[in-house]
Amino acid sequence: MSIPWQRYADDHAHTVDTMTAALLFACFLFGSEINFPQVREPDVVGPAITLATVACGSLLWQRTRPRTVVAVTTVCTTAASALGMLLTPLLMAPLMLALYRLAVHTGAGPHGSPSSSLSPC
Repeated sequence: MSIPWQRYADDHAHTVDTMTAALLFACFLFGSEINFPQVREPDVVGPAITLATVACGSLLWQRTRPRTVVAVTTVCTTAASALGMLLTPLLMAPLMLALYRLAVHTGAGPHGSPSSSLSPC
């Protein structure tokens, strides 16, 4: 038995993916503004918007090309770190979602084999 929001998510997968990407775009931008107190933050607004657009835009293909999406979000997160942005969970949210979706898509457990510890039987 599925509850209404799960049925909606199954029926409108592209809409849910788009809303998720938009939410993570906002998280990425907010995360790029976080810095240590009394530390001069670099001017990275332009690159942050570009990296957020590429990382979150790639999430729209997570159902068909999960490995490519992981590679793109990893490059964007690494570039953000190289630009002097503080690595926070908000900044890494697109990468974490891409890694989660890759694990779900491949069905691999911790040792590369299908996980049997999560099955109810």
